[in-house]
Formats: sequence, C-alpha cells, structure tokens
Amino acid sequence: VRFTKAQYSGTEAKGFVLVALELVGGTSAKPFDVTVTPSEELPVTAEGGVDFNTTPLTATFGSEMTMSSVSVPVLADDIVEGDELFKIALASINKGIKVHDSRGTASITITDSTMIGVRFTKAQY
Repeated sequence: VRFTKAQYSGTEAKGFVLVALELVGGTSAKPFDVTVTPSEELPVTAEGGVDFNTTPLTATFGSEMTMSSVSVPVLADDIVEGDELFKIALASINKGIKVHDSRGTASITITDSTMIGVRFTKAQY
C-alpha cells in the first residue's frame, strides 16, 4: 500500500484534505484496514492540534479493491501565517499487507485562507 502522490494540498477554509491510497501489485481477497497518522518526519511547519487534527485515520480496502481514501482534517484559524506543511505516514497495516517502498509518507500543504484587509467605515470623507 502507498499514497498515490507524494504531496497533497488544501485550504484551511475547506476543512480537510482528501488523500488517496493505492494497493500495488495485486488485490486482496479479504478486506483490510490501513492507519494514516501524522508523521514526525521533518520539515514540519504546521502544528498538530492547532493546524491539523492528530487523530489517526482508518482507510478500508474492501476485497478486490485497489484504491481507498481518507479525509485528513485541517483546522482553520484567524491568524495570517502563510502556507504550512506537515507529513502523514502509513501505519498499522494488517492481514500481511506491507507499506510499499515508495510513498509510505506524504506531505500536506495547508494553504492559509485568512485574509487581511482594510476598509473604510464611511462611503465618503
């Protein structure tokens, strides 16, 4: 099993980033689960629990399925901070399925959706 891409992105405003996983080299006759967790691999500029949810997520592959996905929650704030990065990893694969040598981790970029603006309080001065 591996992530379909090395990098994913989404905005704070959307609230999640959809991450796809694929089973390579065949199919499984039985359903199995894969856990996706935040990774401590550097570099990381986003803060767990502040910019993204740190709860592990479960992706389920049904029998004969080669694709699955999870929605990784990202958290919005009112701070103008620019884009932030964190990583996720595949873990706790059961039923004899292994993490593929490539793309066992992936990066997620959270695009800041907080805008700074100036407005006038009157239409004319």
